[in-house]
Amino acid sequence: MPFAGWPPDLWNPQVAAQDDDRRPVKGAMEPFVGTQYSVEQIWTYYRSHTDVYPDEEAQLRPLAARIRAFNVPVLSGATFTITRLSDTTLALYALLTEKLPGIPWDPAHQVHLGRIKKYGIIHEVVEAPLDGATQSAMVLEVYGHLDSVNGQTAGRDWYRELYPSEPSNGEDAVIGEMIFRLSLATYANTRTPGIGVPFYM
Repeated sequence: MPFAGWPPDLWNPQVAAQDDDRRPVKGAMEPFVGTQYSVEQIWTYYRSHTDVYPDEEAQLRPLAARIRAFNVPVLSGATFTITRLSDTTLALYALLTEKLPGIPWDPAHQVHLGRIKKYGIIHEVVEAPLDGATQSAMVLEVYGHLDSVNGQTAGRDWYRELYPSEPSNGEDAVIGEMIFRLSLATYANTRTPGIGVPFYM
């Protein structure tokens, strides 16, 4: 099953690319994709995910037409459970293997644990199988949050409340039952789609 490496950043005006022709997805991800996002939806999501200054809009807005992005319904609402933050990467890839079977997901990409500790969110972009319709390199973007810790709702400051100072064994510390819930997943032809992902920096 071919992976074609990472796609370019199609929000970069210096990157040459044609507008998407909106063909249906072909290949390994075909059974799992749902609706294709419209150009207007892609632009709206990008503006909510990224700081766009008024003088940039005229240059950036047309670039949305070349971005090919589809939601992946089977991952919306999907959960995984860990007891230590250091287990997050393997748990996420196990979830992808379960929900998107037949694709050899490579757990070489490490989950950004700092986002979980600082914001209580999970936002990752991983290399995905190419789109057979366009022969384009693609990514899978997942976004979600830490739902609960030991049965208690986890807020944005969950880690600072649990550990006012960093534990001696860091991310290997056994915290207890941590349940993560994905809100949205996107299959797209640009490096960081930002679909449904709020600005959190």
